[in-house]
Amino acid sequence: MAVSPIIVETKAYPGGVRTFRIGISNNGKQALACTMSVMAMRVEAGGLPVPVRDAPRSCRNWITIHPQKFMLPPKAGKRLVCQVRVPKKAAGGYYAIISCHGRPQVSGRLPNQPRRGVGVMIRLTHRALVPVLLTVPAGKVRAVIEAARPIITAEPGGRGLRLALPVRNRGNIHTRMSGTVRIRSEAGQLIQRFELSAGRGFILPMHERLFRSRLRVGLPDGVYLAEIQLACKDGPPMRNVFPFYISKGRPSLAKLTDKLKAKLLKESAGFTVSPALRLVVVPAGGRRMQAIELTNLTRRPLKLRASVGEWYRTPAGLDIVPTGPPPHGRSGRQYVTLREATFELRPMSRQRVPVIVALPKGAVGECYAAVSFDRLDVQLDASPAGKARRSTMLRIWAQGTGAESAKLTDVKVLRKPDGLVRFAATLKNTGDLSVTPEASVTLALSDGGSLGDYKPASQPPPLQAGGQTVVVVEWPKLLEPGDYTAQLAVRYSKNKPRLFGRIRFTIRAQGQPTTRPTTTRSVLAAAAKEARP
Repeated sequence: MAVSPIIVETKAYPGGVRTFRIGISNNGKQALACTMSVMAMRVEAGGLPVPVRDAPRSCRNWITIHPQKFMLPPKAGKRLVCQVRVPKKAAGGYYAIISCHGRPQVSGRLPNQPRRGVGVMIRLTHRALVPVLLTVPAGKVRAVIEAARPIITAEPGGRGLRLALPVRNRGNIHTRMSGTVRIRSEAGQLIQRFELSAGRGFILPMHERLFRSRLRVGLPDGVYLAEIQLACKDGPPMRNVFPFYISKGRPSLAKLTDKLKAKLLKESAGFTVSPALRLVVVPAGGRRMQAIELTNLTRRPLKLRASVGEWYRTPAGLDIVPTGPPPHGRSGRQYVTLREATFELRPMSRQRVPVIVALPKGAVGECYAAVSFDRLDVQLDASPAGKARRSTMLRIWAQGTGAESAKLTDVKVLRKPDGLVRFAATLKNTGDLSVTPEASVTLALSDGGSLGDYKPASQPPPLQAGGQTVVVVEWPKLLEPGDYTAQLAVRYSKNKPRLFGRIRFTIRAQGQPTTRPTTTRSVLAAAAKEARP
């Protein structure tokens, strides 16, 4: 089922009537019994319109639809007539959602139904939502936009920054907004420009939206400026500059003291390295050349030294450059060479540093290395994490070789101080290619009553070959005291079966859950066991 248009923007004067039409088409093979309804609308911070029973500035009671119920044959369409009757005292913007619910009309008999046994048929219904944005021009109609201070956080593993800008509309009409952010050094050097996104950009009266974006470049410790510009559809642009600093890889918008600023200026690298991570595909026995871009953030020349080291991603997802052999045992350091080890970076400039990767014949799977940069005149942070913040990580793949494999062990359940339950398990990459795990939990009462499943939006970063990580899923609701069974499922490849870890536990009024032995198995093993008589 499809609808057109997907958003209705219309205008009507106080006491007037406005007519608009909505087209609905049935692209399926079965007839649809359609029911139309109108509800109030609320827009979430991320931009998703949600139908609700009541909301500020709702026009749900002003809209009528004809017809409200009808049958839609397969491969057919219908135009619905909608009318808005505006009260005389209305002014500004008013909002609603038109909902179309389509129920397929099927016979009670299953196609190809077996003569014996139990048959199951699942009937899927369709639902389409059309937001209505009504403007009533009367009196003072305007959008009053207020932007709060941005929220800047570090990406997991120190691989960039996340920026979120809360924006609120205190006016009486909606507007459409877009935004850009420019990150500059304290000296004014442009580091990166990126767009702020929030769905289609609509912000309704008495609503708050979060405009988000990500900075893919890892910034060294130092002082920076976030230059934010917001553009409204019917108003002048807004511009503001927020200073922030990074200390030990963590961004902060707190007030910068003179003592801390002097410390940052003394210890700052003064340059950025891009990209933070690069996949290098090389045929076994072949070679490839890549380039790493350096940007001088200062007004003075910098003398730099480049070196090749190890790259290891810790179980916590943090990228480091260890001084010894990496635990994954797949070092690619010996396959990477640099054209020049020392060079000078001109003030406020960018320079590309060539890197050559050559693999021997018979190379299989992936290996890992890091190209790091240091100042010759300043002693920078030499810790494994500090060195990683001024490095490019190289994921080197012998083209067309390797296999994915993983193992799930040690499933645990823990209760947090706030009462929520967290499931954790160790995922070991036993193959010779990186994998990207996706975890979910299915929870049920021990007597068989299902509580559903949950897949968190935040998932672990890609896992190196030979590495391991701890997969964590937190159940979003509080659990009552009782006996439960949980199944932690991890998908690490599109071409491999999922891994399962089952655990039985008891929630008591106080204290940690008590558990029984954990079972870990793949989907194939589960299917084989269930098929036994």
